[in-house]
Amino acid sequence: KTEEFGVLAVPLKDMEVREGRYRLAPASLQLIHDSRAKLHEEMRERLAHSPRKDAYIFVHGFNNTFDDAIFRLAMIWHMAGRPGVPIAYTWPAGRGGITGYAYDRESGEFTVFHLKKFIEAVAACPEVERIHLIAHSRGTDVVCTALRELNIEIRAKNLRTQEQLKLANLVLAAPDLDGDVFEQRFAIEDLHLAAHRTTVYLSRADLALAISKWLFGGGGRVGNLTPDKLSPDARQKMSQLKGFFMIDCNVSGFSGSHDYAFAHPAVLSDMILLLRDNRDPGESNGRPLKQTYEGVWEINNDYPAYEARASTPRP
Repeated sequence: KTEEFGVLAVPLKDMEVREGRYRLAPASLQLIHDSRAKLHEEMRERLAHSPRKDAYIFVHGFNNTFDDAIFRLAMIWHMAGRPGVPIAYTWPAGRGGITGYAYDRESGEFTVFHLKKFIEAVAACPEVERIHLIAHSRGTDVVCTALRELNIEIRAKNLRTQEQLKLANLVLAAPDLDGDVFEQRFAIEDLHLAAHRTTVYLSRADLALAISKWLFGGGGRVGNLTPDKLSPDARQKMSQLKGFFMIDCNVSGFSGSHDYAFAHPAVLSDMILLLRDNRDPGESNGRPLKQTYEGVWEINNDYPAYEARASTPRP
């Protein structure tokens, strides 16, 4: 059973024109204020029962319903020991098929504004100390676009995005993002600095992203990137990005599923260690992953029983 406790209202249709510009009507502004106050009250009550004052926001991907998002978040939160407060941010998706993919893509563009306001509202709650953003599939594009815009707005005020939004972890699972766009946002626009740590889970066996690549007819999707196809120079530069980690999920037994990050026990276990204990990858940090290249770590079916030995990553 799932229950909806509240909606943060941003009624764009209830606008008026003042001084030649669209402005929210006073009644709409009051509704937004009341919705935010109700959200903070709900979060305050739940955080009072947790020693961890963290908010875990999950943003689902293509062809996911409200119930899908709630179930997935509940699983992550439960396995992490039920810390802080879990929040599922849902957007109009779930039609399926090729036409549904196009619909979900445009719905994702529509929801960026609302996600920005929601992240700001959660960060504005005084009781929240840290926020962890977990996004999957098309949800990663929505999250990265929202963070990009917030990052520009906050840095224009000479403030630090990471501090203003209280972002501890940004997790991008099976990201349905164009490789060139991803490189531009993280390497040039410094989006990785919006969070203390950015972790990208990818799999070369992700069939859904192979189809996405075919549909767009462009470069590869980040989520099925093959790390050994990157140039040594690209890997070396990537490894120098502060708090940025790529996890190559070289696992079998999930039949190319796009949901491997949550369906495969090894990958899910690593994500739990990341979110629950705030650990960097590596056996010495309590996350027994193998470093295959600089900046790239691997999970395979032997996890977590890797042989404990020092190894030098390939350049």
